[in-house]
Amino acid sequence: MEINFNADDTGGASEYKTFNETLKIETITIDDIIKEYNIKPSILKIDCEGCEVNIIKHSDLSMFREIIFEYHTNLTGFDENQLIDILNKQNFKLVKQIKFKQEKMGIIHMVKDNI
Repeated sequence: MEINFNADDTGGASEYKTFNETLKIETITIDDIIKEYNIKPSILKIDCEGCEVNIIKHSDLSMFREIIFEYHTNLTGFDENQLIDILNKQNFKLVKQIKFKQEKMGIIHMVKDNI
């Protein structure tokens, strides 16, 4: 899979903010990693400075029993409640949400409803 992204959209990675161009990079999906390394997934922690939206929106994460992720609505413009709703559809329930002092950022912990 290949994704185009703008260097200004990389969140806290300041070294990427020193130029204003689009980079084309090769990526691998979570599903590909699980298959390639024969992993039996349980808990997923996502801390990728704004990329959580693409991961949650475009991945089947139902093989995990817990997901903990940092959200950056301030960077993505994508409301954290939308991310919660997406994971609710994969049978995850909200356990805890911590909102940072910096507005529109925080951590969300979700667990499979059937464990």
